[in-house]
Amino acid sequence: MPLLSNSTLPEEKVYPIVKADVYEVTINDVEEEVKPSIFKNPDGSAQPDQHQYKFKLEIQDEGGFKGSWLSCWVNPSLRATTKSKRPTLPQLLLAITGKNFTPDNRAEVTGEFINSFIGAKLRVTTQVVKSEGTGKEYAVVVSFLPSKK
Repeated sequence: MPLLSNSTLPEEKVYPIVKADVYEVTINDVEEEVKPSIFKNPDGSAQPDQHQYKFKLEIQDEGGFKGSWLSCWVNPSLRATTKSKRPTLPQLLLAITGKNFTPDNRAEVTGEFINSFIGAKLRVTTQVVKSEGTGKEYAVVVSFLPSKK
């Protein structure tokens, strides 16, 4: 069905950019995302799909950003370091549980275990970065810290 002749584009919602700082947050949701890998093997075949956890965080600190949302993507690996610039799963688990998780703890880290963190409080450090593609600025989570509360 064609558009009406008087149709207009909807107004784009502009959200304030969360400043670079440390914020107390609550985990409100977590989901697993699977994306096809953009990388190829030497023979030209596709590499395995990329898995990541997406955490939806709500800022709890009083002030201008209270109630604002941050999304944070974490690689589902218990290696202490990865090639990614994202914060690691062991950093998140340490901030929430106070326990260091290593690849030896793999059997303990199940979907049920990760889901149990919904409602958990912790602190995050954010940085403001500029997209190379669009030039837009946005806040990214760069580290996790235990909650002060």
